[in-house]
Amino acid sequence: MLDFDSLPSADQMLLPERRDAYAGQQANLWKRLVRVHTSLVAIDRVGSFPFTKLVAPEEQWFWQNVIDNFGDAVTLILSELVNGPGDCLTIRRFAQRVLEWLRPEHQEQYRARLRYARFDEKLRTIAEKVRTLRDEHVAHTLWDPDAPALKSPRTRVSAQEVDMLFKKVREIFEIACLNTQFLIEPEGYG
Repeated sequence: MLDFDSLPSADQMLLPERRDAYAGQQANLWKRLVRVHTSLVAIDRVGSFPFTKLVAPEEQWFWQNVIDNFGDAVTLILSELVNGPGDCLTIRRFAQRVLEWLRPEHQEQYRARLRYARFDEKLRTIAEKVRTLRDEHVAHTLWDPDAPALKSPRTRVSAQEVDMLFKKVREIFEIACLNTQFLIEPEGYG
């Protein structure tokens, strides 16, 4: 575990003219990470609630819709954090930019930490599955004009895969935060 007390402050590590951009972009990423995390917690809590004992079957559609909407939000946000187009703030673009914003004497240690947190082939595959799910199901609906029904999504992403990807995104965020700790789990969310 990194000893945050032994590091200089982020302000001491960053070039002075880059501090404001760093702080603003870091705050934006943090808000999106909190939203993904709280959505995942909501999916788990709502999904594990014994609705069949308390709600009539014809009324359960509402709660399934709640779960689906949280899942769509996770897909959209996680996809953008990992796969966003060139003009989007992604976790890896931010982490790379932080390297450029650091004073030269702090760059090598930061670069070494980033190398350790790279996406492996499995995570790249999961990221691509999340992007495909976003593109073919959440953001767009695949259409075959000659088919009697719309196409259902061909790509599936398991909860375990989403968790693995989210953990890697958090790891990169924590590195890019230099020595600042952020609480991703708001109080009451475990």
